Amino acid sequence: MAVKKCWMRILEIVLTSEKLNKKLTFGNNWEKGQTDLNINVEGTKYLSPYKDEAIVRITNLTYREIVELINGEYYDIEIICGYRPNNRFTVFKGGVLYISNELGDRKSNDVIILCANKLVCKYGQARMNLSMTSGINMYSAIKFILEKSGIKNSFVDESFKKRILQESEIQNKSITSWLDTLCNSNDFVCNADSTSTNDVSLWNPYNTDLRVIRFNENNIILTSGYPTLDSQGLKLALMPTMNIVPGYAVIVDNSIIDIGTTSTTEAYKNVGQFLDPDNTYVVMQLDFSLSNRDSDFSFKMKCRAKYLWSRFLGN
Repeated sequence: MAVKKCWMRILEIVLTSEKLNKKLTFGNNWEKGQTDLNINVEGTKYLSPYKDEAIVRITNLTYREIVELINGEYYDIEIICGYRPNNRFTVFKGGVLYISNELGDRKSNDVIILCANKLVCKYGQARMNLSMTSGINMYSAIKFILEKSGIKNSFVDESFKKRILQESEIQNKSITSWLDTLCNSNDFVCNADSTSTNDVSLWNPYNTDLRVIRFNENNIILTSGYPTLDSQGLKLALMPTMNIVPGYAVIVDNSIIDIGTTSTTEAYKNVGQFLDPDNTYVVMQLDFSLSNRDSDFSFKMKCRAKYLWSRFLGN
């Protein structure tokens, strides 16, 4: 009897060396009918310019392959997941911070690759030393600073054309710290998830949707329980069937959200007020736990009711 492959996992690690102009891919031997090495990935993407991270473990790479990774400067990484045969997508794209080798028993060793987003790995180290006149168009100023930092692919909400930059100088700051300060002092957010079309995106989440995704009982993992809601926001688990970027708006029917609580602290906060009347929530964080052998292969999302942004932003 033929084995159905529609729900067989895909988990591939693609490492790129600009020095050698070469790629190394791990986890794609199944396409040749061969056995793949054990691969485990834990990571998190945030609605933040600098906090995205991933830890990749590959078991039993040869010593030659480990040396090639380090000496060849394979510093760009892409993590691809999904299901065979054709449902595959990139969940993380960034840079390598550190590669180490962890010895287990005499029969195995794990290569551990620590990763961060491109903004941190490629652009975040440089210090900016720019002088800009206050009172200029904020949209143009942000675009100019991103380009000077080497970031060519960016999305900046056009509503910023109506705003004026207040700071007259940008001295001795990294692009990540400057963006973080800018977001915290204004009514917009930033992500640096390069799996979208842009390496950096800045926008007002109440007025602009990067993308809207509708979820229901068919694509939410109900075996882990229904989506839950507390004062920290909406939490739900998903099968890895599509890429999710922090800042996306998701529609979840409030009727399938569990707002029960056993905490008196949460009860006093009236959890119902954190439900969005239009069933629309903004993704704040995505945790991904992926393995080509172990049981865990899932996404976990933390979201905030979109209507609450209007309170925070004074709309």
